[in-house]
Amino acid sequence: MKILHKTLILYLVLAVFPVFVAGFIATSKIKASLEDVVTANLTAVASSRAKAVTALADHHKQQVAIIAQQSALVKNLQAFLQDGLEGRQQYLNQFLVKVAADVADYESLTILSGQGKVVASTKTQTLGADYSTQSFLAGKKTWAFQPFWEQERLKIYLAKAITLHDKRIGTMLVVAKGNGLQQIMADHAGLGQTGDVLLVENDLHGGVIFITGTRDRLDEPLRQLVEPEQVSEAMKASLAGARHGLFSVKDFKGQPVLAVVGKVGGTEWGVVAKMNQQEVYASVGSMWLVVLLLMVVAALVAGAFAYVQAGKVTKSLDNLVHLAELIGQGELDQHMEVVGNDEMAEVAKAINSMVNRLRRSDWQQTMQLGELDLEVQQRRENESKLYDNHKLTDLAMKMARLGLWQVNLIDERVYLSAIMRQIYGIEAKDISLEESFAYVAEGEQQQVRQAYEQAIAGNFKPYSFQVCPAGGGVRQIHTLGIILLKDKQGNAVRAVGVSQDTSGKLG
Repeated sequence: MKILHKTLILYLVLAVFPVFVAGFIATSKIKASLEDVVTANLTAVASSRAKAVTALADHHKQQVAIIAQQSALVKNLQAFLQDGLEGRQQYLNQFLVKVAADVADYESLTILSGQGKVVASTKTQTLGADYSTQSFLAGKKTWAFQPFWEQERLKIYLAKAITLHDKRIGTMLVVAKGNGLQQIMADHAGLGQTGDVLLVENDLHGGVIFITGTRDRLDEPLRQLVEPEQVSEAMKASLAGARHGLFSVKDFKGQPVLAVVGKVGGTEWGVVAKMNQQEVYASVGSMWLVVLLLMVVAALVAGAFAYVQAGKVTKSLDNLVHLAELIGQGELDQHMEVVGNDEMAEVAKAINSMVNRLRRSDWQQTMQLGELDLEVQQRRENESKLYDNHKLTDLAMKMARLGLWQVNLIDERVYLSAIMRQIYGIEAKDISLEESFAYVAEGEQQQVRQAYEQAIAGNFKPYSFQVCPAGGGVRQIHTLGIILLKDKQGNAVRAVGVSQDTSGKLG
């Protein structure tokens, strides 16, 4: 039955494994192709939406700049700030009302003094209000452009410095409608059923704020803050202006998505184009179902075929096993009947031939066992002699006060034998090359370093010097070494040698 089981397993593996490998290769290629297509789509979407937002921002900036730079506005603002004439303020208010009527995109216009107080506005209730704490006025910026939500409507806040002779005398504040921005974010072409386009902004603390709503709730503010530790490095790099391809992350809902970020020029914003991974890889999942089905079919067909084929040989194999057991018990007079000329008949012939060879070799093995015993005895005697020689060598080196050392020239580590450690008065088996030089007597360190440089260059010569062991005292050393190993360029990488303590009794 073991043969039957193994045959079944073999056929199953041979049938299922190729299907699995082919399926794996096919799905991998499909997945890679899908990712290439998705990357191209998301990159195109993120780039086009980012360019559209940049164009919208530039348009608003140009309009506000034209308004803030009109000479009549600047002169009347300067005069009002100097003498406070009511007529000047009326002109400023009338100027703003006219601009608001001409530009339908703007909801309100406000003029601030250099100190941040409202001196004119289309919203008269704000006259005299103090905006001096605004970050725009506190810094050195001459521009501000920021989307925000008010009463569930997306709007854009713009600020432009009003200058006279390169000196800031006031600020123009504009609140523009966000319809154009929402239209840009509402275009989901090329993003499938779950794809989305979101406007994001860098938070002051390193996080990311999602500004615009999702595709199913475009008219609702998202106001989603992602903490700095949760922002992927890919998104940080993209918002910083670096080019970055497709990256896999979890969105603010915890769903795995594929995303690309497009940088909005001149701002701290980016446009995120993303698609749900489940939708992207749906076809890959379907492909795997087909592969699994083929694997099941292949397993069933292979199993049935293997069962039939294995059953034919099981009976004959049982007979062969029984005969082999008898032969194993020493019954070398057994023979197997040869029937037919198939593979089983060939096996029977082979077994009969094996029995004949066993008979002939039986007496030879008896002789060989005797010879083997003699060889084992001789080997044991040789090992005993080798061990004795090794002990004598150690004793001789100790009596002669000979120590072995080895230098790794790559990491500059010196490995010391037990006798060398006794000479240096240390316990560490290896020390750095600089540490070994430190034990040399001060007056001879330069000479030893020169001898070392000549040695690694291939000019090994015996030389003597004094060392100062860690425990105190001075010992005279005579040393000689060789280059043991070189690299492909012929540079020395390992050196070995022997040192003799010639100063007297050691330890």
